[in-house]
Amino acid sequence: FIESSMNKTDNYLDKHRWVICLGAGKSQVSLIKNAQLLGYRVLAIDRNPKAPGFDFADESMVESTHNSNNIIEGIKGREFCGLLARCTGGALFTAANIVKEYKIPGVSYDLSNIATSKSALHKFSLDNNIRVPHGVKVSSGKEFNVNEFSDQIIVKPDFTIIGKKSITKVKSSNKHEVNNAIELALLSSGNEFVEIEDFIEGYD
Repeated sequence: FIESSMNKTDNYLDKHRWVICLGAGKSQVSLIKNAQLLGYRVLAIDRNPKAPGFDFADESMVESTHNSNNIIEGIKGREFCGLLARCTGGALFTAANIVKEYKIPGVSYDLSNIATSKSALHKFSLDNNIRVPHGVKVSSGKEFNVNEFSDQIIVKPDFTIIGKKSITKVKSSNKHEVNNAIELALLSSGNEFVEIEDFIEGYD
């Protein structure tokens, strides 16, 4: 459902100044506030009816950010000039679907893919001559070849659902630790794959 906190006589449906904010959690609050400071009105969407961003948004829609069909149906007939997506995982693909449906500025499907899939980002970087650590995409510990890697490796979910969850640094020579790290990363991956990369000392 959608709730409005605006007075309908106050230019309520100014179609040129409305944006969608996909998500209304703590990390989206500043996004909502800053959009409003720029003169936009914000429809915030989140499955949590008590999401803190709803307290600041001009309108709220209680819906999973992973359910693009329901969202598109719920906003049918409205017009928006942009979409804000400070999110990851499946929600980014919802953002891409809404952007395509409404032909508004926002994240594309290709950008969603490289933002959520570590192997897709790795390939994109190599294709564009961006230096990245050596890495491989695997579905089990059986596919890991220790001889291809340096002493320290990073094991992480290939498809991000929750940012930075289940990312582990282990010694490539410790087969038990590597297998445990792969199993942990698989549990948090949205596509049943894991990305393994050489660890490089320095700033993230």
